[in-house]
Amino acid sequence: MINYYKKDHELKKELYYTKQLLKADSVISKDFSYLASTIHKKYDTEALTEEKERLEKATSWGIWIIAGLIILLIALTIALMIKYRNEKKIKANYKILEEKILHKSSARNHYGEN
Repeated sequence: MINYYKKDHELKKELYYTKQLLKADSVISKDFSYLASTIHKKYDTEALTEEKERLEKATSWGIWIIAGLIILLIALTIALMIKYRNEKKIKANYKILEEKILHKSSARNHYGEN
């Protein structure tokens, strides 16, 4: 199972089965010490422990990357909201200014001024 999920690049399942094998190995070594020496082990316990640590680090990096991307997305959203709000304020000020200019020019034309 471990090799299958390793080839399939499914780190969580590979880690799960590695932990299960380590537990089974621990129980066999502890409770059935007379069998432990006679059972052929496909995986060395030390190598399994190292593999477990590697998989745990890999999954923790994934969590940090996801958290970082979420923070970046939130920051980008806030920046875009601020930009939109500023643009809206500028457009409103522009319309007010435009109305004042049009009002002054129409008042001049009304009174015969150029």
